[in-house]
Amino acid sequence: MGDMRIKYSVIIPTYNREPLLAEALRSVQAALPDCSEVIVVNDGTEFERRTCDLIETLGAVAVKTKGGLDARAEWLLFLDDDDLIAVIYWQAVARYIDAHF
Repeated sequence: MGDMRIKYSVIIPTYNREPLLAEALRSVQAALPDCSEVIVVNDGTEFERRTCDLIETLGAVAVKTKGGLDARAEWLLFLDDDDLIAVIYWQAVARYIDAHF
């Protein structure tokens, strides 16, 4: 995700559902456009090593928090840990935002 201007933040809150979180992260990995960041908000127990590795591979940030989070993007996409995101969905949303805002 580097130094480019962040335009989209995908925020995934999770609470003790690591297998579902892993699936959600893999779907994000396949669909994520450039100029994006991924933030995983963990309100549950510590993640297992394989989940930490997946988060690192994606270049995401995992936060263990009880309060609010300050995302840097203009647009936020909240993805629950049991949701999957399709490539075509994200592309359609990005095209719509770019065309109308």
